[in-house]
Amino acid sequence: MTKNISLISIVLVCVLFFLMFGCGSLFDENVIPDAKLRYEIGRTLHEDGNAKITADDMLELITLDAEYHAFWDVILGETPISNLAGLEYAENLVVLLLMTNSISDVSPLAGLKNLKELKLRDNRIMDVSPLAGLKNLKELDLGGNHIVDDYVVAVPPLSVETNNLGGTALVDVSPLEGLKNLRWLYLNDNHIVDVSPLAGLKNLQKLDLRNNPLSDDSKNLIIPIIKANGTEVLY
Repeated sequence: MTKNISLISIVLVCVLFFLMFGCGSLFDENVIPDAKLRYEIGRTLHEDGNAKITADDMLELITLDAEYHAFWDVILGETPISNLAGLEYAENLVVLLLMTNSISDVSPLAGLKNLKELKLRDNRIMDVSPLAGLKNLKELDLGGNHIVDDYVVAVPPLSVETNNLGGTALVDVSPLEGLKNLRWLYLNDNHIVDVSPLAGLKNLQKLDLRNNPLSDDSKNLIIPIIKANGTEVLY
């Protein structure tokens, strides 16, 4: 009987120890494995690039500018961001700037419903389907990524007003046909021949089609129709 009581006491002490220290360690766990991303978040939230970043910390993140500056960052020995794991905890994030990094997987961003501005220009992204559910997104910059086939599958959110797809090797613009809120659309430096799907975008203020192999019909028939809507067209 005494042995049983002693065993129970030991178990209770272990449970109490876990509740006091074990659970705390879970809540205090660093959730950002990428060193450069952790540095930028720490600098933004705590003015300390070496700070540990917890899931609770991430809830405070509203704006993050983590663009990689090739000249200065290389001099400082910094490597570009390649892993976005942990950003899924940033549920209140509104503005996210991640230009010129080495990002290929954007799936951690899929649940960030408060995002309004997302800039991912000049990364290594091929699959943009995780971004399709970002219903509050207003500005999306994917320029310089090679996302052709996946982009056709994943039409960007209907809320988008500014969309940069310059230099993405895009051929087919038909997935953009239903984006009636678009005001600024950058499609320069692609492989676009037919722009007829864009003729119905009545709210477009600016359309950049420079450096595309546009067909004669696109230049002589469709672009005048787009211009008649009040759109400035560059080609």
